[in-house]
Amino acid sequence: MTTLVPDPQPEPRPGATDAGAFRLSGGPDRLVDLPPVPQRRDASRLTFRWTGGYEHYELDRHTDGDTTMPLYRWTYRTEVAE
Repeated sequence: MTTLVPDPQPEPRPGATDAGAFRLSGGPDRLVDLPPVPQRRDASRLTFRWTGGYEHYELDRHTDGDTTMPLYRWTYRTEVAE
């Protein structure tokens, strides 16, 4: 008798959310390596809450040829007002 074991589910990849996958360029290294779910996401911008502030990224319309995932480039950081 053969017992079938289901394949393990793959780990979520960095930059993957329910809304789709993306790549980041610039900004904090740890954020680029393993980004959390964006606080804000629209067609041209991503915003991440990060170490007491927000990191802002904009869609790079001049990507490096990889059209499978949009590339967002870091633009600026804002601090959380206390």
